[in-house]
Amino acid sequence: DFTRAKGSSDRFNASFNDMIHVRNAAGSSYLCSRDQAFLKKATACYRYLEVPTQVVTPDELCSHLKDL
Repeated sequence: DFTRAKGSSDRFNASFNDMIHVRNAAGSSYLCSRDQAFLKKATACYRYLEVPTQVVTPDELCSHLKDL
């Protein structure tokens, strides 16, 4: 959701879009974002569902990839 309005429907759309991204990344090794609130939601969702996807920031991803 790219609008500037702070209405409840915008917040719903943003949360819904976040969960679509979480669902789409569930089969991936990593989910990477700079959005801390999104990362917290994704981490909670994956823990609850026991999804092995690692939720990381771009800096953390770079560190993981350097170690490969």
